[in-house]
Amino acid sequence: MSELNGKVLWIDTDQIDPPDDPRECTEQEIEDLAVDINKNSQLEAGMVEPSPHLSALASGEGKGGKPWKLVFGWHRLQAIRKLNWKQMKCEVREGLTAMQRLQVILSENAKRSGASPFFQARLIQKIREELKATKPEATLKDLAETAGMSEALASDYIAIGMIPEDLKTKFTAVNFSLRRLREIIRADNSEQLRQVSEIAMQKSLSAEAINALVKRLKKSAGKAVKKGSEGTESGSILWPGLPEGMQFKSQARYHHLIWPAERYSKALLEQVLASAPEVIPVKRPFKKMGLLSSLAAKDPVKNGPNCS
Repeated sequence: MSELNGKVLWIDTDQIDPPDDPRECTEQEIEDLAVDINKNSQLEAGMVEPSPHLSALASGEGKGGKPWKLVFGWHRLQAIRKLNWKQMKCEVREGLTAMQRLQVILSENAKRSGASPFFQARLIQKIREELKATKPEATLKDLAETAGMSEALASDYIAIGMIPEDLKTKFTAVNFSLRRLREIIRADNSEQLRQVSEIAMQKSLSAEAINALVKRLKKSAGKAVKKGSEGTESGSILWPGLPEGMQFKSQARYHHLIWPAERYSKALLEQVLASAPEVIPVKRPFKKMGLLSSLAAKDPVKNGPNCS
């Protein structure tokens, strides 16, 4: 490493390349920061490292490029260029590994109140990939320690990163906060997540209101499965192939098979068994009105439940 490592210098803006994955920022954000820098000067330094172009040039393999590559400070660099300033204050760092670079960027962005949750989620995913490359057995705890955050937050960032792209675009447009996103990802499935997302954006719901909405939707979904109605009949999500008129409910350790009146027969039982999904073991006892009946290979007529 050279004597420049760790020093803060004023570097020509036309000698700095952008980072590989720059943080998204709007024209208005750049304009606002430019006004602030023009009034108060550049209070916080960016960070640069020697560009890989230099070593490539030295070996005769490169095609040229700027001598410095930005690690973080892309927002600041654009604001300074907008002001037509010729130099930007930067800390020089040499010899950063890919993991160290990601950790530095994550830490820097975490300090900012307006940091994009999706940009942070992207960084967490890259840190996870780097970690897995060197330690395949790495756990969530390992990821959280490497990223310098709690396991709960690391887990939530992974889930936030899996939000569909069209929703990410909408959330970004309205500056949806991390706190509210952490409530939205509690939804049970993608359909419920979309429903919560649209309502939350339309009504500008707070994190507390989103939490209550998710709980209400989960409760309603649970009631639909328990109650049966459309959810437990032949179109059941858990057992979509049931013969017409039959009902199925799953609760805790028991599966409940409800027979239509006067239809219990060996032929019907064979039809039910043939349509049983793999996720429901056919030998598990089924319970109805306090009576247990096994769907093992016994005579279904002789041993079946006397249920209407």
